[in-house]
Amino acid sequence: MRRDDNSGTRERVYSTSTSSNFGESEYAVQFQDEIHLSVISNALWEGKDSGRAAVLIGAGFSRNAESSRINAGKFPLWGDIANSIVNHLYSDVDSFEFKNALQQAGSTSGALRLADEFIAAHGRSKLDDLIIQTIRDEDFRPGEIHRRMMELPWRDVFTTNYDTLLERAADNVFRRKYGLITNIAEISSARSPRIVKLHGSMPSQRPFILSEEDFRTYPRKFAPFVNLMQQSMMENIFCLFGFSGDDPNFLEWSGWVRDELAEWAPRLYLCGLLDLNDAKRRMLHERNVTPIDLSMRFPRNENNPDVRHRLAIEYFLKFFEDRAPLNPLRWPKDNTKSASLMLVGTPGPNEKDSVEVSAAAIPYFDQESIKRSYPGWIIAPASIRESFSPSPLSVHLEELKKIADHDAYTRLVVLDNFNWSLELCLEPLWDPVAIEVHRVLRQLNPFPTILKDWPEEVVNKSKETLSLESIQHRWLTLAVAYLRYLREERRFVEFDEWSKRLDELTLDSPQHHQRLCYERGLRALDDADDSQLESALISWTPHDSDPVWALRKAGLQAELGNVDEANKLASQALVALRRSSKGKRDIASNSREGWCMKLLNSLRQSKFEFDDKTDSSFRDRWEELDEFRCNPWIEWSGFNTTLERPPPELPTSKSKSDLNLRHLGQHISLHTKSSPFYRHFNFIGSWRMPAYQHRLVT
Repeated sequence: MRRDDNSGTRERVYSTSTSSNFGESEYAVQFQDEIHLSVISNALWEGKDSGRAAVLIGAGFSRNAESSRINAGKFPLWGDIANSIVNHLYSDVDSFEFKNALQQAGSTSGALRLADEFIAAHGRSKLDDLIIQTIRDEDFRPGEIHRRMMELPWRDVFTTNYDTLLERAADNVFRRKYGLITNIAEISSARSPRIVKLHGSMPSQRPFILSEEDFRTYPRKFAPFVNLMQQSMMENIFCLFGFSGDDPNFLEWSGWVRDELAEWAPRLYLCGLLDLNDAKRRMLHERNVTPIDLSMRFPRNENNPDVRHRLAIEYFLKFFEDRAPLNPLRWPKDNTKSASLMLVGTPGPNEKDSVEVSAAAIPYFDQESIKRSYPGWIIAPASIRESFSPSPLSVHLEELKKIADHDAYTRLVVLDNFNWSLELCLEPLWDPVAIEVHRVLRQLNPFPTILKDWPEEVVNKSKETLSLESIQHRWLTLAVAYLRYLREERRFVEFDEWSKRLDELTLDSPQHHQRLCYERGLRALDDADDSQLESALISWTPHDSDPVWALRKAGLQAELGNVDEANKLASQALVALRRSSKGKRDIASNSREGWCMKLLNSLRQSKFEFDDKTDSSFRDRWEELDEFRCNPWIEWSGFNTTLERPPPELPTSKSKSDLNLRHLGQHISLHTKSSPFYRHFNFIGSWRMPAYQHRLVT
């Protein structure tokens, strides 16, 4: 079962049933270490290109390689190399020395000492040649698991393996380009993300780190590699795959981290089939290593250990892959609509309440998850606006009629979602919808201690499934939308009544209070009352929770001719936006930044100030924002192109004296997608660019 949380990250809850083959088709039985997987996953998907997680891959991961020729056998692991050394050191397999050496090869320290013995007997180059002959890198190719591992957005991939499976797998990954570091000289030039070969790389990057002396002198001889890895450990969540708890590479590297970083040593995550008992688990924790052990999830099967290990790695990969964030540029296509008749009703990430609705209300309830996952464009791209609202307004109005007799709470939620869709598509709150909005606002009183003159039903939370917080939030959202409707209808007496009413109601809701202040400024501007606009701006302090309000106030200051004040507000907002950005893929910040630069550009031009360096910098940044559909010039030129088209045919049932912008737009929109010129009008209201630049010249 899939659910979408508020961050736009996909999560899956899997069945707890298992199949006879370690549960190949069922991946989610909770185990005691699963919470640590979530920590890694959150860090992994933190950015667009690379997250905040790095990985160290050991020899055990190479068992997932595939044979590239017949009779290649299984991929050789650490034990196979140790056995090859024993066979070359002692030719008499029946001798005590051979049997003793073979026993030593099974222990960490013994295997390292055997490598030293081989070097003493035959030389360093012979040991390197033996490793190449044993591993037979050319006889194997990376498997699907290798490719999936390399497709994850690791900040860097470190490996102690000598083979070239990881870099060959990376060659078949098209969404990420890895730099390769096989020796110290390449550290400064390799691009990120990087594959870092810590212990040598076939065929020619030698020596292959294997002996006890190699490990003892490694921190001195290969200090840049140690520093590179320590820096990555300090900056990222760091996890290890393909190691056992007694793997010599794991023991040495984790020991170096503790020795070098001491009390600042970060916690490492050791992932795999570790088969830990309580004592080993405690020992790892004491060494600042958090084990993520899938042994209980995939019990031992002596006849099929390779399948067991493969399924464990697939579990890890699937866990990470299923938590990949939705691509905001594909919104809303990547957001699946729920078929349930239950609606999450509380605004924000902790929504738990629900309300049952009839089939007629389902389309508007289904928008709830889509609304919460909206990437955050100030002005949604034209293609999204067009695809999101393909039906004529008359179709929506017919649907709304079907729920006219529902209780006020259901209609509150439906109208809230419908109004959000209209504002997203730059549509007005048309008369039939506004009437329904006003009716539901009058039927509910979520603020009984303030709205004492409200004659209608007071919210009784004990009788309803929607939380009081949810009702208040939706009520205020519709109230400020209705205020906008009154302004556009030039019903200023009613506007002032609602404005005064909302003043106290929105004090604890910065989002709605800022919208109220903005509507007051627009009301004065629409009435061409400069003194009233100046008064509205003086009493408005933009909230720092969202710099967009400072930008909108700056736009109104520009309309009033206060260019210097507008420039100051917009410049401060631009700095705040860039400091608070969550990364390159932060659509909300990118969109605000693009429009902020557009406003600053207009302000400079209004004063005939031209700066080639600034202009070039702005143009370069707008081109970068194109990737995220946050270049304001695209929408700006799109609206201008639309307005250059022939005007829509005027309705014949009305005289010219009866026509105004809203009524004409409403008549057209009832039968078409909408009125293009009203969308432009609403665009100007949503994002206040100076409409009359002659007023800006001082």
